[in-house]
Order: sequence, then C-alpha cells, then structure tokens
Amino acid sequence: MEVKKDLTTHGASIIKSSGLLRLTNKTRNVVGQAFYYTPIQMLNTSSNSSPNASSFSTTFVFQIVSPKGKGGFGLAFTLAPSNQLPRAAAGHYLGLFNSSNDGNSSNHIFAVEFDTVNGFNDSADSEGNHVGININSMFSRSMEVAAYRETDHPDREKNLMLESGERIQAWIEYDGATRLVNVTIGPVGERQTESPTHH
Repeated sequence: MEVKKDLTTHGASIIKSSGLLRLTNKTRNVVGQAFYYTPIQMLNTSSNSSPNASSFSTTFVFQIVSPKGKGGFGLAFTLAPSNQLPRAAAGHYLGLFNSSNDGNSSNHIFAVEFDTVNGFNDSADSEGNHVGININSMFSRSMEVAAYRETDHPDREKNLMLESGERIQAWIEYDGATRLVNVTIGPVGERQTESPTHH
C-alpha cells in the first residue's frame, strides 16, 4: 500500500510524478485500486430511520489502453466502506469483488463500471463496451452502450469505444433526496448528454 497525494493505492496502481494515476500495467489479470485516504461521510443518518446517501458529483478523465489493442475489462468508480478490497479479483470482477462475495448485500459497494466486454454470468448485461451502475455485485442494475450525443447534433447518438485509448471524460452525479444517479461520458473537450440513470 502506498499513500500519495491523498490517495491510497493497492496492487498495480501507481501515481506517476506527473500526477497521473495508472491503475494497472501490461500484466494480464492484474488488479489496481486507488481510494481517497480520508473517509467521506456518505450517509445522512439524522433525517429518518432509512438514511439517504449524501448528494455528490464528480468528474474525471480516463483512458483504457489494452496492451494488444483489444481485450481489457475496464474500470469502475466506487464508493466502498473501506479503502481496501484485499480479496478483489481481476477480469470481470474489475478489482471489486470475487467469486465468493459477488452479490452479497454485506459488501455495501456502489460502482459505476466502464466495461469493455460482455457481462459476467448475466444475460441482461450482455453488451460489451458499456457503462453500468452496480450495487454490491457485478450485475448492472442499469446499463447503456457507451455513447454520447454531440453538441451540434443532440438528436444523434454516437458510440464511444471505451478501450480506444482516447481520453474520455466522465461525470457522475447523485441526488440523495431523489436517490437518482446520472452518468455522462464523452470525448474530452465538451460535455455530452447523460447515459445510464438509476433510481
């Protein structure tokens, strides 16, 4: 484990001198994770017996670069109760779960997956190159093909290949009052229309 610039990194993850976070390397089936070092209070327990998660928004830029052109699995933005997921597996599990804990309600993990291959053990999540919203499992509660709408042509959707090696910007917004999450992706440079929404 390494702590640098407010991030805790595990596995293959490193923070380069430029400040760039690299989650994995060219090794096959490798896991890399990075979490904020200081925990963030996400539940508002003062409101009622069924607490809502706090509203939040984040944006980041990522690149998925497969060593031989195609074949990577992707990455996930994650909210978790700990900054360590020591038994998390590579491949379809995206460094979040493993075969014995995938789907357990005790995981308390929310994730937005940016996945480049077909879903795992799930016929509904069968589209490669997709964005999904996952809770405690690799099963996507909501999933859309990775695409965006250009500002000049908002009525047309254009596919966005996640493992193209191009820089992609993601916006994730959660409204704690309505329990609605919106995910938006697009090429770096302009904001695009929203992708999967889950309530």
